[in-house]
Amino acid sequence: MSTDYNWKCAVCDTANIGESNFCSKCSSSAELNSIEIAERKRALREGVAFDDQSDEVLAPRTKQGKALAWATDISMGENPEARMLGTIFFYVVINVAIVAIAIRTYQLGNLDGNSLVSAFIGIFAALEVKRFCLGKTTYLESYIATAVKGNTVIRWIGLALDIVLLYVALAII
Repeated sequence: MSTDYNWKCAVCDTANIGESNFCSKCSSSAELNSIEIAERKRALREGVAFDDQSDEVLAPRTKQGKALAWATDISMGENPEARMLGTIFFYVVINVAIVAIAIRTYQLGNLDGNSLVSAFIGIFAALEVKRFCLGKTTYLESYIATAVKGNTVIRWIGLALDIVLLYVALAII
């Protein structure tokens, strides 16, 4: 598709005559979207050769790493296996807490208040793990961590702290 008018290249700002589909200076196509323009400007700055007249396609440079994408998917509740494991983990912790309280009560002969408080803290930590895996809002002290990409790291830190809290709480029972 050729243009019927003179046009200015969005990549290198060169004026081009009508009836040309490609820039006379940088060989960029006359019709590019904003991502393609940004990629070609970066390629020009870095001295990387490209040619829109060939069939070669530039690989996008804004691609997220696999590990970060995996961590973000889990943090946002988009990983079905993690969602299932978070729910199973929550119910396992509830059962472990109940059994631990029953054993502790049997050993002491009465219900210990410290064991109940520890069990509730452990169950709350397990609930936070479940909420993390389901992509729901979690709470780190007074910080509310909603499930968005920008909060992935803080949500993972919160998950680690919840697991440590859960371990300590269940150890006290």
